[in-house]
Amino acid sequence: MSAEIDRWRRSIGFQPSVYNYKSWDLKVQTMLNDLRFFELFDMQPQMQSTEDWLDGATRMIPLMSGVGAPGRQCKELQGALSLLAGGAIRDATYMYEGLSEAMSNVSHHAYPPTATSKYNVESDHRWWASGSFNKDAGNLKVLILDLGVGIPATLPRSGQWEAIRHKMPARQEVFRDDAELIKTAMQTYRTQTEESNRGRGLVQMSEYVDQSIGGFMKVLSGMGEVQYLGRERFKARPLSVHFGGTFIEWEVSYA
Repeated sequence: MSAEIDRWRRSIGFQPSVYNYKSWDLKVQTMLNDLRFFELFDMQPQMQSTEDWLDGATRMIPLMSGVGAPGRQCKELQGALSLLAGGAIRDATYMYEGLSEAMSNVSHHAYPPTATSKYNVESDHRWWASGSFNKDAGNLKVLILDLGVGIPATLPRSGQWEAIRHKMPARQEVFRDDAELIKTAMQTYRTQTEESNRGRGLVQMSEYVDQSIGGFMKVLSGMGEVQYLGRERFKARPLSVHFGGTFIEWEVSYA
């Protein structure tokens, strides 16, 4: 929602407003204030949230947005996650490498110069990212979004396309199934031994899920949704409408 409002604001000057905010649930106020939702959109008022942990509340880090390779912002995201989790992150360096690769792939692959799409592709090649930590549950979450052409649209230009095609079932209609394409691409990247930037971020993030109890990674792109639940367990389902980009939700548990 935040990314879509931000896109409207940048493209058509849309200016949202806050209605009856004093009646909002305190947890909702706290989460939006942590996210700096109101600052991002120049909205008033900016509500004062408590610095204390609310019972069971999920605390967010500020929403980040940028264009191109997100080197500096990625480091800021990593630092904010560490601060929020209170140093509870295991194998932090490995996790951050995967996160950096996944965010960098947005600028390298989400907006290819020759790509065409009948859907609304973000014109300035922008990405958005945030994260959260639930102290009670011990769950750390990272969210990454772009409004590019989507993973299925970029796969035919991938250096791994032939390997992906080889793994797909021999039915023509499967190649129009975005969920199956995304799942097969993720499986292919996880089994490749050669060094390739493409897909490495998702591979490292999925491997981190393997070491987590109850962790998962969800990818929505094109008209498909794929969840990776660890240890080669995938769930894939088609979407009824085109997502209009790629959204990655990644969660690991430290409970």
